Amino acid sequence: MSAGKAVLGFGSEYHIHDGADPGAYDKMGPLDSLQPPSPETEEREITNHGSANKVREFMAGLIDAGEASFTIQWDPGSDEDVILQALRQSGERRDHKMVFPTSGVGKQQMVFPGWIKKLEPVSPMDDKMMLTVTVRVTGLPVIGVAT
Repeated sequence: MSAGKAVLGFGSEYHIHDGADPGAYDKMGPLDSLQPPSPETEEREITNHGSANKVREFMAGLIDAGEASFTIQWDPGSDEDVILQALRQSGERRDHKMVFPTSGVGKQQMVFPGWIKKLEPVSPMDDKMMLTVTVRVTGLPVIGVAT
């Protein structure tokens, strides 16, 4: 029986490109959690009167790249907050980058284009304020070695 290769998410990062050419990425944080996008292929039914054994038939359709989200410790008016609020208001599409630890040396990254769909702040009485950011992904994520 082989041993598992569980890797803690500790050390993950979230970055948003500043939109300049060539530009740089702004790191969001302090980061609490992130959820990578989950692209999903639509299905289209192609059943017809000649379908074998009266079994429905399907074919792959277009791919919906889905959504991504991340949660940071929220500091209203901070540099990160100003960036996120402006991007939410403008609807501007930017490159987003998630960086993950690996079981080997170095880190892996996932880069994808998207726009800020939703900002969900929470301010509990007895805990840290948090901001969950939902990003509508507009292209397939590219995975590779972190740069």
